[in-house]
Amino acid sequence: MELAASFRAFTDDELLRLLNMRPELGERMVSSFVDLASRAVQANSLILVLTSLNTFEREILDALVHLDGPGNAIDIASLPAQPADPALIDPILDRLRVLGLVVRANEATAGGRIGYEVLKEVRRLIPAPFLLHPRLDKLLDRYSVPDLRTMAINVGLPVKTVGKVGLIGDLVELLTAPDGVADVLSRGSHEVESLLQAIHDDLYGMLPLDTRPWSRSTIPDAVGWLLGHGLLLPISSDTVVIAREIALSLRGGAPTPGFRPSPPTVELKGHRNGVRVARQSGVELTPNALIEAMAAIGTTWARTSPAPLRTDGVGVKEVRALEKALGIDENSIARIIELGGLAGLFAIDLLANRIGPTAAFDAWLAESPIDRWCTLVFAWAQATSSLSRVVRHEGEKSEAPLSPLWDVDFTEVWRRTRVIEALGSAEPEESVDVMTVAHRARWFSPDKWGPATDYVDLVVNLVEEASLIGVVSSGSLTELARALWLDLTGEALEHASAKVFPRPVETFTVSGDLSAIAPGELTSTVAVELGLIADLVSKGGASVYRFTEASIRQALDHGRTTADIHEFLRAHAKPGVPQPLTYLIDDVGRRYGSVRVGAAMSYVRSDDPVGLAEILRSKKTAKLKLQQLAPTVAVSMLAPAKIVKGLREAGFLPVEEGDQGVVIRPTASTVGSAYRPRSRSSDNAKSKAIWETLRTSEGAGNPADVPSSIKSLIHTLRAKG
Repeated sequence: MELAASFRAFTDDELLRLLNMRPELGERMVSSFVDLASRAVQANSLILVLTSLNTFEREILDALVHLDGPGNAIDIASLPAQPADPALIDPILDRLRVLGLVVRANEATAGGRIGYEVLKEVRRLIPAPFLLHPRLDKLLDRYSVPDLRTMAINVGLPVKTVGKVGLIGDLVELLTAPDGVADVLSRGSHEVESLLQAIHDDLYGMLPLDTRPWSRSTIPDAVGWLLGHGLLLPISSDTVVIAREIALSLRGGAPTPGFRPSPPTVELKGHRNGVRVARQSGVELTPNALIEAMAAIGTTWARTSPAPLRTDGVGVKEVRALEKALGIDENSIARIIELGGLAGLFAIDLLANRIGPTAAFDAWLAESPIDRWCTLVFAWAQATSSLSRVVRHEGEKSEAPLSPLWDVDFTEVWRRTRVIEALGSAEPEESVDVMTVAHRARWFSPDKWGPATDYVDLVVNLVEEASLIGVVSSGSLTELARALWLDLTGEALEHASAKVFPRPVETFTVSGDLSAIAPGELTSTVAVELGLIADLVSKGGASVYRFTEASIRQALDHGRTTADIHEFLRAHAKPGVPQPLTYLIDDVGRRYGSVRVGAAMSYVRSDDPVGLAEILRSKKTAKLKLQQLAPTVAVSMLAPAKIVKGLREAGFLPVEEGDQGVVIRPTASTVGSAYRPRSRSSDNAKSKAIWETLRTSEGAGNPADVPSSIKSLIHTLRAKG
């Protein structure tokens, strides 16, 4: 085998680089260089290595395929409209050789330089180098003679022959003439010319179109004109393309305007001369706002335990309820829920048919703010799915948050890495242009973005996600994210963290109108307790809470006594507790539990006969169908929970008791296990782990990192020749 001979000529260092850059080749023991070469040309292995090439490496490989024979650095450098430096191309050719994609030619090429040839197995996987599609004659051969005659008449050819070969020859001769394409386009409108250029520039020279006879009436006029004049030609029943010769004419005769040996720079907003504006619909949250929103969703679900959709996932109704409560738009709420699921904080309990926080959510609440934020960023950084899968756009289908992941995209982490790297390449506090971020991110491996994918929209989604989790602000990487990204010593991180997450406070101020103001971030313990006895009204630089009869009753429901509440307020309300709040707590405590509900189906008993008589006389309780059995006891056929709810709606403050007369206390509803595995670091080193994960370069090919098993494999290959 040609490749086996090339491998046999490798030095040990080159073999180490090959097996390090293509680890799949050493996953199983190989018996010889022929066996190694056979494995290296398998389609799945070649696709992996082709996907890993950056733009410059792919351009050099495309150039060799385009040459259709042995070529050297000088041959390749002369191909673009703007000639390249051969000195930049030689190392790339050598890297492609070590990767097993090309081999050295048997004979020296022009100028006495070493020539290289592309393996036929690789050539089959690159049918359109430089996105140049099949030749004119091959595509025209799909037409019948009558259709070819019609096309010849459309372009102004005098039809002298009726044979298919002659008609194709005449059309090719006309369209490949120096001004042939321009002459044909001059017969059409400006719209036709603009459309052809747009298909070439924006759609990679391909257009999805049904060209079968019964669909021709639905083809747009401008597209029909291009088809009728041979400037667009069918390559299949559902796709038309620009033929190779036509594309070369549009490019001025060169297969590419120039090579791109280095990634493009990221430009600032307003500095780019472009016409395309990417769709952006996300919101920005600070790290504090993100963790507060996540905590609010978890605590809300712990009380309400909403039911999931039949197909799993959180329904639109639940998302919109949270949107109204938190003041964050629907799509951002959906992304936050999905992030909580990826972090293992929320899950769906299929047996109980409910959505709720997991046990990990309680542990997360007890962490410091910076660790809570890092947990969420770490989950995002390692996710093999996009948070944007749950975003709803008009006319587009989306998935429900927390729904099962049917499609796992392992390149999502890589794409996220490149977007963060591109944002980090700009100066701090400079708002960058998302289009140039997309160009730079795609340069490192265009195939990982997909040749037919709108990669700009993918980058926009990633930037929106980064903005939502506090990594990006106003189009720039935040100071905190930069500290994580650039400074792994911890000094800059500690400084940035202190500004974003100031030291939590343990006190708040209560006023006579029964409101409380916290002048900063409360410690998790104080925040949870205050949130139990008061309703959160607003969040910001200062959080505002309000005490109501219902909020005090909620605290009593959860086992707090009036003495517990007074003690908590004395410890944390500064300078003191106003008298109206003391009266409210004592009044609710005095009335709380004087009426009790149990099962008879249900019974209502009261220590106060007058109070029970008042309940029975009230019109608001008539629907409960209570019947008095004694001065202090009444029964009903409704369930205890409905009796409690009905009495509370009527203005009374009952509690539910169990079989032994013990008051039943509500407990926080948590889900036993997440539907997706969590991935979190166990200490404060998680900050470094996040960005070390993102900064890892793939396929570096460092021989020092190669396991000893690979070195043993090389020794075996050498021994067997």
